[in-house]
Amino acid sequence: MTLPRARDVETDIANGLPTFATVGLPQGAVKEGRERVYAALANTGYTFPLKRITVNLAPADIRKDGSAFDLPMATEQISAERLGRVALEVAAAGGHNILMIGPPG
Repeated sequence: MTLPRARDVETDIANGLPTFATVGLPQGAVKEGRERVYAALANTGYTFPLKRITVNLAPADIRKDGSAFDLPMATEQISAERLGRVALEVAAAGGHNILMIGPPG
């Protein structure tokens, strides 16, 4: 029996013409994720970086389907101090689950 390998989302933001590329065998809804991520971040008041953005979905040899990568792609785009608020809004807007760990309050 082969165990499934971990999936990672890695982002590189570099100077250059503004682009958003997703690599690592993205299929269907994953390819459309850049539009959902852009809209979700724009609607939360975040200024999307006008830079060359490459999102790598690892491992590259496994096809990726569905919208489950939207939240990880979005959180890679924002700074740590805004992460909590924006991540919750993106998760709520996309109908995603989120696990909160820690003491209440």
